[in-house]
Amino acid sequence: MTVNQATDKAILNWADFNIANGYGVNFKQPSATSATLNKIWSADPSKIAGNLTANGQIYLYNQNGIIFSRGAQVNTNSLVASTLALPDNVFQAGLLSGNGASGGLPAYSRRRMPTPVRSRSSRAPA
Repeated sequence: MTVNQATDKAILNWADFNIANGYGVNFKQPSATSATLNKIWSADPSKIAGNLTANGQIYLYNQNGIIFSRGAQVNTNSLVASTLALPDNVFQAGLLSGNGASGGLPAYSRRRMPTPVRSRSSRAPA
């Protein structure tokens, strides 16, 4: 299958996204800096066993995981495969644009983690 991308950035929604052994998906993008965010809404992990190619950047998001099988071949300018959701507006603004934050990273990536709650007991559990 070939995905022809006409714009520099594209967001695609897939019911599922799997590439079987012996098959391939090729993203034809305008340039090496072009990016495609692939949101996969399957209840199962995506399974990549075939060929994934792109001349630009590919982002695969599936909250249930992405499995690359032995023999899978990936040939892209860059690839991010994640279970962490990426908001459309952050993707469209550019991941390293700052989105109004200083330091060049999106504001959501610089949130402080909550401080762990410590037990008030000074004794070790029995």
